[in-house]
Amino acid sequence: MVSRNIPSDRRPRVAAVVEKPIQYFVPHYRQITEDGRIDLEVIYLTDKGVTPYTYHGAVVKQEQSILDGYRWQMVERSRWLGGMNNFRGLRPKLAGALARGAYDAVWFHGYNILGNWIGLASCVARGTPILFRGESENFFPRPAWKNLAKRALLQPLFSHVDAFLYIGTENRKFYREYHVPEERLFPVPYGVDNAWLRGTPAERAEWRSAIRAELGLGADTIVYLNCSKHRVEKRAHDAVAAFCQQPPDANAALLMLGDGELRGQIEQVYRDNQRGHRVVFLGLRPYSELRKYMAASDVLVFPSEETWGMAVSEALASGLAILCGDRMAGGPDLVHHDVNGYKFRSRDASDLARYMRLISSDRQRIAAMQAESLRIADTMSFQVMTDGLIRAVEYALRRTTE
Repeated sequence: MVSRNIPSDRRPRVAAVVEKPIQYFVPHYRQITEDGRIDLEVIYLTDKGVTPYTYHGAVVKQEQSILDGYRWQMVERSRWLGGMNNFRGLRPKLAGALARGAYDAVWFHGYNILGNWIGLASCVARGTPILFRGESENFFPRPAWKNLAKRALLQPLFSHVDAFLYIGTENRKFYREYHVPEERLFPVPYGVDNAWLRGTPAERAEWRSAIRAELGLGADTIVYLNCSKHRVEKRAHDAVAAFCQQPPDANAALLMLGDGELRGQIEQVYRDNQRGHRVVFLGLRPYSELRKYMAASDVLVFPSEETWGMAVSEALASGLAILCGDRMAGGPDLVHHDVNGYKFRSRDASDLARYMRLISSDRQRIAAMQAESLRIADTMSFQVMTDGLIRAVEYALRRTTE
C-alpha cells in the first residue's frame, strides 16, 4: 500500500469525482475551498448541464457561474456517456487524471455511474484512500432478487472504501445493514447554501413584496409552493388536486414552479377541479431566482417520492413550513411532524388537503413551524458538512498508514 504520510506544511489533496456539475453541490465545493483545510479539486466526468440537455421533457441548462469559485477539470467534454466507445475513451483519461493529481484521497459520489467504477478501480490499484457518498437506502421496498444483486455488487465495493459519508438517517441505516463499522461512518448531510437562499432580512422583504405584487397576491395571502420537475414520481398533480379541495374563497394561492413531460396533465387537473382557486404555473425559472419565490411563499408542498428531497432542504433554509409525503427517504431528517410541518399519506390528495386546511387555520402555527425549519437547516449547514468531510479524510489517511 502507498504511504500516506503527509508533510505537516501541506494540506491533503482530495479529488471529488462527480458525473456532472450539480447546482446543489457546487456551493459546498466553494465553501470547502474557502475553508482551506484540504486542497480540493473536482473532477467532472462530463460537461452535461453546462451544455443543454433534455430531461423528462424539460431542457436543463446550468448557469456558467456553476464552474466558478473552486478548482475543477472536465474529463470528457460530452453530454452523454452512454456508448461503450465513450466509456473506453473515459477509462484512460480518468485514470490518468487521478494519477497526475497525486491525490491523497478520492471522494466518489454514487455507484450507478460506470465512470465512478473506473475511478474506484484506479484508486484500489494505486492504494489511494477512498471516500464514498451516495443516496442508497432500504426505505423503499424492492424485489428480493434486486436486493440480492445489489448486495453482490456492493459488498466487494464497500470492502475497499475507507470512509463513508452518510447523508441522513436512512442512508446511515443502509450502510450499517451492510455491516459498515461505526468508526467508518461520517455525517456529511445533503445541505444547501443556507446563507444564499435565506438572504438578508431586507432582501427577503423585498423579494416577497416584489414577487407577490407581480403575481397579484396580497401581503396576507397564504402562499403554497410546489417546486419540482413535472414527472411521475414527483406527483405534482397531487399538490394541485389537494389545493383545489380547499374552500374556494380561502385567502390562499399555490405556485407551481417547474416543468416537464406531465405539465399538460397537471394543468388539466387544475382545469377540471378549480372553483376559483388561485394556482399559478410558473414553468422553469433560473436557479438564481428560486430564493425569491421561496421568500414569497409560506409553505412548501412536497408530494414527491424520492431518496432525499433537495427542494425540502432549500425550503428549510428559506424558512418555510413543510407539507411532505411519507414516501421520501429524507423525511426523518427534514420534516418533524407537527414541529416544522406535517407528513401526509403519499398518493392521497385528500390527506394532503386535510393538512393544508389544518396548517392554514393558524398563522401562528405557520410562523412557529417556519422558525423550526430554519433551526433544522442550520444542523445541515455547509460548515457541518465540511467538518464531517474533514474528519473522514483524516480517518482515511490514518487508516492507510496503520
